[in-house]
Amino acid sequence: MTDSVNEVEEQNEEVQIREIVEIEWEEIKDVFEMREHLVSMKDYFRDFSLNYEKNKAAILARIVEIESQMYEMASALKEKSDLDEGTTYDLKLPTKKEDKAYFVKRD
Repeated sequence: MTDSVNEVEEQNEEVQIREIVEIEWEEIKDVFEMREHLVSMKDYFRDFSLNYEKNKAAILARIVEIESQMYEMASALKEKSDLDEGTTYDLKLPTKKEDKAYFVKRD
């Protein structure tokens, strides 16, 4: 048993634990370049996402603005048509250009 203990001790002495291990540039070059590519892709994705969210917010704001203008125009048409203000009417828009539209009294 003493021989096996001595063998293990000898093996442990042969294995050196080094705190810092140098690696030559040629060996690490691909890893370094891959990390640069990863950082670049993350930056691109961040910018892409930010621009997407900005564009989305601008489009949604424009949709709200157009919808509001459309309702204002419809209200102006209702007033111009001398309809009873106490009665609710639905505006039926044409499905094709140059067809007529109608205000229909709601029951």
